[in-house]
Amino acid sequence: MWHCIGKGWFADVDHLNELDLSPAHKLELACMYTIPQWVAPAICTLILSPLSIISKDDTHRLGLWVYSINAKAHEVIVEAILIYVEELLLQLTCWVECTT
Repeated sequence: MWHCIGKGWFADVDHLNELDLSPAHKLELACMYTIPQWVAPAICTLILSPLSIISKDDTHRLGLWVYSINAKAHEVIVEAILIYVEELLLQLTCWVECTT
């Protein structure tokens, strides 16, 4: 699929996939140049990544509003994982106590 990039420039999205772009950069380009197949993977990667690995450039690319939404989503996911792990540990503890 070919997309117009800039004034008169065209690029094959498959070729762009070969570039080493951060998820934030891909999200920025996806929004600028209508590359919908980049949106969901970029958002998922950003949400699941620790906030500490998002560079200053990427923070600037995302903007404060998107960065804050990403931070909140990341927090909710981490909290849900911790609750799930706590429940598994409780079940494992109960199972160990019942079998001994």
